[in-house]
Amino acid sequence: MMAYLNDVGEGGHTLFPTLGIKVKPRKGSAMVWPNQPSLKHAGDRVTQGEKWVLFYNWPAEQNWEYDDNFDFND
Repeated sequence: MMAYLNDVGEGGHTLFPTLGIKVKPRKGSAMVWPNQPSLKHAGDRVTQGEKWVLFYNWPAEQNWEYDDNFDFND
């Protein structure tokens, strides 16, 4: 689960490349998604302002981390 704690001037979207979507950070909104390798996600670069989030990653049988870059086409 991730909750956005502030609005962001520009950038800072949360990207889901396997779904082809990006979510604009909006203060007070939150997202929940399955913790599995096929649902990679990343934070887009903030180009104006700051991005503050509250993130909770609950335990999973096979927790994973993705330590490489991936492409996301608009």
